[in-house]
Amino acid sequence: MEKTYADPTPAGFAALAFMMWLFSMVSAGWYPAIGGLVPALAFGLAGGAVVFVGLLEFLRGETFHTVLFLLLGAGWFTYALGHVFFAAKISAAIEGWYLALWTIFLFFMWLASFPLKSLWTQLLLLGLWLTAGCLAVGAWGVGFLTIIGGYLGLITALIFLYLACAGMMAATKTAVTAE
Repeated sequence: MEKTYADPTPAGFAALAFMMWLFSMVSAGWYPAIGGLVPALAFGLAGGAVVFVGLLEFLRGETFHTVLFLLLGAGWFTYALGHVFFAAKISAAIEGWYLALWTIFLFFMWLASFPLKSLWTQLLLLGLWLTAGCLAVGAWGVGFLTIIGGYLGLITALIFLYLACAGMMAATKTAVTAE
C-alpha cells in the first residue's frame, strides 16, 4: 500500500488569508497600524507557517506551490523583520521599490498559473499582483492607491480563504470516500 500525505496547500492559503485580511484592513484605512500584531502575524503565521508549507510542497514535488509559498512566506518574514527592527530606517521610496519587485514577481507567477487551468489560482495571483502594484505606487506618494490596494487585498484574502476551504472540502470528501 502506497503511503499518502496530507495536502498542506489549504493551511498555506488559510495562513495567507489571515495575514492579507489584517494587513489590508490597515492599508484600506480602516485602522491605524496595529502595533506589534501585524509583524507578529507576519513572523509566525505568514512567515513561519507558510515557509513550512512551501517546504512540504517541495517534498510533494509541487514546483508551483513550492515557489509560491516559499517566496510569499519569506516575503512576509522580511516585512516583519524590517518593520520590527529597522522601521525608522525604511524610507517610503525603498518600501515602494520592495513592493514593486513583488509586483514583478507576482505578475510572472500569475502568468505561470495559466497552465494550471485553475481560475481561482489565476484570480488569486491577479489579486496579489494588483494589490502589490497599488501599494508600491501608493508608497511612492499616490496615497489613494494604498487604499485601493487595501481593498484589493481584502478581496484577495477572501480568495485565499475560499481556496483553503475548497482544498479542505476536497480532502475531506476524498478521505470519506476512501473509508
